[in-house]
Amino acid sequence: MTKTMKKKLFFLSIGVVVLFCFNAALQASQSKAFRFSLSSTYGDRDVFDFTVTQKGTISVVATWSGAAGDLTLILNGPGKAGYYARKSGKSPLKLTYPVTASDLRKGGKWKISVVNFSRRGTAKGTLRVTYPGKNAITSAVIDRKGVISRAGMVSAGQLKVKPKVYLKGINIKSRYKLKRDYKKIKELQFIKHRGAKPMTFTKFKQRFPITGKLVTYKLKPKLIRKAGLQFYRFYSPALYPNGKVVVAVNSSLYSKISAAVYRYITDIGTQGYYGVIHKVGSTGTPTQLRNYLKGVTDIAGVVLVGQLPVAWYEHNQDFCGGNPPTCHAEWPCDLYYMDLNGVWGDSDHDGMFDSHTGNTAPEIFLGRLAAYTLPGDEATLVNNYFQKNHRFRTGEAGFASRGITFVDDDWSGWNKCSMDLHLSIVESFTSHNYTTAVNYKDKLRRRLAWMQLCCHSWPGGHHFKKDVGDGGYVYSNDIKNTDRPQAFFHNLFCCSSANFTVSNYQAGWYTFGNSYGLSTVASAKTGSMLYFEYFYGALSEGLTIGEALVAWWDAIQPISSGDRAWHYGLTIIGDPLLNWRVGAIPHGLKPADGAKLRLPARVTLSWSPITNFGSVKYKVEAHYWDGTAKKWKLQGGTDTTNSSIAVNWGNKKYRWRVKVYLKSKWGPWSPWQYISPLPVFKTVKREAVKIK
Repeated sequence: MTKTMKKKLFFLSIGVVVLFCFNAALQASQSKAFRFSLSSTYGDRDVFDFTVTQKGTISVVATWSGAAGDLTLILNGPGKAGYYARKSGKSPLKLTYPVTASDLRKGGKWKISVVNFSRRGTAKGTLRVTYPGKNAITSAVIDRKGVISRAGMVSAGQLKVKPKVYLKGINIKSRYKLKRDYKKIKELQFIKHRGAKPMTFTKFKQRFPITGKLVTYKLKPKLIRKAGLQFYRFYSPALYPNGKVVVAVNSSLYSKISAAVYRYITDIGTQGYYGVIHKVGSTGTPTQLRNYLKGVTDIAGVVLVGQLPVAWYEHNQDFCGGNPPTCHAEWPCDLYYMDLNGVWGDSDHDGMFDSHTGNTAPEIFLGRLAAYTLPGDEATLVNNYFQKNHRFRTGEAGFASRGITFVDDDWSGWNKCSMDLHLSIVESFTSHNYTTAVNYKDKLRRRLAWMQLCCHSWPGGHHFKKDVGDGGYVYSNDIKNTDRPQAFFHNLFCCSSANFTVSNYQAGWYTFGNSYGLSTVASAKTGSMLYFEYFYGALSEGLTIGEALVAWWDAIQPISSGDRAWHYGLTIIGDPLLNWRVGAIPHGLKPADGAKLRLPARVTLSWSPITNFGSVKYKVEAHYWDGTAKKWKLQGGTDTTNSSIAVNWGNKKYRWRVKVYLKSKWGPWSPWQYISPLPVFKTVKREAVKIK
């Protein structure tokens, strides 16, 4: 054999090997096993998502035990309203479907459902799915390097976030113009009172060790019925147009607050958000948790409950109260979990991020319920929080539409801080000799929608200035014990008030320590919010606090070094899905839920009016129960400016509700009031019997 022939044979062999490997790659498949547990409720189901990237066969095998007997497998895929394949039978149940090139052109997202239509009992078992292409199912364990070991790394280009539908195309920056030059602002100072010092990353790691393994478990949603609405166990963009909210709960805390968390999931469902509960361990790294959030399809926001991984940021050009002009600072940075496609760098590999480039605007909102560093029982504090949150959402906690800005000497020219973009009635207190600790405590006792405080602080308290003498201090224990705020929402332009890694941190008590506080916008570092027009302007558009903060971040792009010093500690201690309008629900409804009336009759429906807005409009809606069709049917809807209407009701079951129209927007509905007719007793004519 000549050299030329040998050379040709060599390259031919390589070509055969390459072709073989390429063909093998095309035929490659993924196989995953999942556990399912189905109740006896008709239609109860578990749904699993996966991604197909090439032609091949999807094969599903379900095995189970239990009294259910027959189960059903349903395969859904892209570009088709109905199912691609369906099969019912006994265990083991098998289903297959050949994915074609035509199917791939429609998309790659598939889901398999295992459903109990038997009405005969429960079923527990395992579902094994084999399909062509790379695995894209989010799983449970992430290794020490931040790689999702059973799901694959999610790159920035693979983000599955929900678009910010709540913005509705509104450009906050162009709609709301700034009223002052925020580049010429007196810097905030960390008050080193009673030996207080900023928390360091080293001290944080000593108190909360990081083992480098994030263990998570996604809970199976319950089938919940509330107020005539059914919240399904599977996600549907049509039913939940705003996307998914991950409620990540510390694994050890979850069992003590599970009922409250499920009620919260139901509450946010009325806002068009699908809540998904994830139990998460406390010992993983921030990178692992962020990668985990990236893998959640249609994620719009996250609520972090309890001790969970904390991202830290360091900055060598931070402001330090003017002496020296710049210095090193480090702090917890929740923006890291909000911006899922930006590039966060750690050049010195010390565990703290020190650069943030690329697209630095956040994709999702965040709220943090961090009571684990507050004195007292954490579970009690969190359960109490969810209780008052629910009462506010149902109108039981009352309603407030006024605001106060309490602005200490260094920023006294700010007056209302643009809060009047959001609220019609805002009082401003800015006089140098009036803005003292004593007077601030007095204002805390006012029932308000919003309170904004501007003063120098530290995690344990606030300090007030005076022209002559000292304005005094307000401590965390004052907020906790004696001077409990009665505003529902707070914006604290106060150094480090939200540093939740510090024991007894002040923003925690604004949210957890009273019957009213629900959400506190504050900073975990020296610095806070500026450009208030963007934030309160976004709230005036009907956005929730979390949504408004995302809009605020969008409006201040691009980010400068000074912006990092001022704003990179911002977070929300509390529920990000609230605003004062959420609580603007008519209450005191009569006839009340459970009432029994003599029907048919003309019935007066009444409620407590919403005040402080002049003339307002209400919408009343009533349904009756159709026993034949076995469903509620609309009796009628009426708009009125009064706080009562009269309606004619027959001898049937009814339900009714009401909502209010405020500042060009409808508020949420009140809970349904279910009314039943009194039983009708027939008169029986009896003949007298003569006794012989």
